[in-house]
This record gives sequence, C-alpha cells and structure tokens, in this order.
Amino acid sequence: MPEMIQTLEDRVLFSSTSAAIAAGSQLATDVGTARADVTQYATTLGTDVRTLAADLRALPAAGGNTKLQTTLRNDRLKWTTTVRQDVTTAVRSATANGDKTVADALRAFFHPTNATFARVLAADLKAIGRALAGPIAKLQNDVAAGRSALLTDVNTIAAANPGATTLQTDAGQVSTDSQNAMDKLSADGQAIQSDLQSMVTALGG
Repeated sequence: MPEMIQTLEDRVLFSSTSAAIAAGSQLATDVGTARADVTQYATTLGTDVRTLAADLRALPAAGGNTKLQTTLRNDRLKWTTTVRQDVTTAVRSATANGDKTVADALRAFFHPTNATFARVLAADLKAIGRALAGPIAKLQNDVAAGRSALLTDVNTIAAANPGATTLQTDAGQVSTDSQNAMDKLSADGQAIQSDLQSMVTALGG
C-alpha cells in the first residue's frame, strides 16, 4: 500500500510539473505578444499623427494649427517613449532573479516528482508576480493617460478646423486606434499575470 500511495503521489507531482511547463510556454508566448503590441501601438500612433499633420498642411494657413500640431507630435513621442520604458521596466522586474528561477525550473523539470523543487519554483514565480504587479499597473495607467492626452490634442485640432472633413475622419481614427491599443495592452498584462498564477497553482503554491 505505501508503494501504491507513493506512485500515485509521484504521478500527481509529475502531472503538476507538466501543467506548470505548459503554462510557462504560454507565458513566453504572451510576453512576446505584449512586446509586439507595444511596437504596434507606437507604429500606429506615429502613422496617425503623421496623417493629421499632412491634413493640416493641406489646409489654408490657420492661426494656431502649427502649435497644435507640435503639441500633438510632442505628446505622441512622450507617451510612446513612456510606454516603451514601462515595458522595459516590467521585463527587468520579471527577470531580475532570472538565473535562480531558471535553475529552479530546470531542477523541477528534470525531477518532476520532487515536491521540494516544485515548492521552490512556485516561490520564485510568486516573487515574479509580486515584482510585476507595480510595473504592469504603471504600464496600464500610462497607456490610459497617454490616450487621454492625445485625444485632448486631437479634439482641439478638430475643433479648430470644423470644416475639414478628412481631418475630422482621421482624428476619429486616432481615438479608435488608441482605444484598441489600450485594450490590447491591458489584456496582455492580465494574460501575463494569469499565466504566472497558473504556473504557481499547478505547482501547488
């Protein structure tokens, strides 16, 4: 009977480690998605701002348009830079203790029935989750603040040029694209946190 119990426990631990490895693979995928989405966020907003600038240049000279365009361009640069920095900070926070986590993960991988190794790895992952909480919250807040600043700029430009149909349409596109970016990055942050929790749960942490 003791041998049977030990065998069952080993199978449970092996299954748990396998589930954690699968969650780890998903985590790597979701981190890659987040990085790609940040790049897309910056690229799309850059394109939108250049389109608005072209719209303004096609209009008769109007008082204040040059200043409004400069403000929009500066805000776009400011917030895309801030978001990129937030992502870099989050990645650094997640990998600050990377060597230990990798070593512990390898031990758990090669000894999938060792409960101690599983607990140590679970503790590592909990620490990563705690380290990521602040940077991810800042990222999401900055994306929202950046969108608010850009929309203020765009709406001011649109209000200053009410008869410019093309400009009005392109201004609306900024709103749509920035909202899509905010939604994606928020979902990315939640996915990463969920992946970490899944790994911890699978390891019995």
